[in-house]
Amino acid sequence: MAEKQVIRGRVIGPEELETIRHFVQLYWNKGRTEISKALCRYWDWKQPNGWLKDRACRDILFALSRQGAIELPAGRHPRPGGKKIVQSQRMLFDAIPLEGAVSEFGSLTLTMVRKTSSEKLWNQLVHE
Repeated sequence: MAEKQVIRGRVIGPEELETIRHFVQLYWNKGRTEISKALCRYWDWKQPNGWLKDRACRDILFALSRQGAIELPAGRHPRPGGKKIVQSQRMLFDAIPLEGAVSEFGSLTLTMVRKTSSEKLWNQLVHE
């Protein structure tokens, strides 16, 4: 590895690399996500909404692993080709397309469903 490099906006030098290796060893049995979350908490690395940047941290871990700078535990839930596709759920609504102007349907409410019981339904609808 070069003396220092920037991955996902973080400067990774020898000290950071040793910290990463320490956390990989410490959380090895808990998996990659726990390693990245622990590193984010240690670095106090958060998104503007306050959530940990654990996805960006995992990108750092994967990049360092590809370079041979660190070794990561095997993935716990391998997904060929990337994200898991939600298998069909029973539709809880009428599947007939709506036609007409938006003004004809009354008020419209948008609600965040991430990390709620409605998230799987949202994913299914987007997938379809």
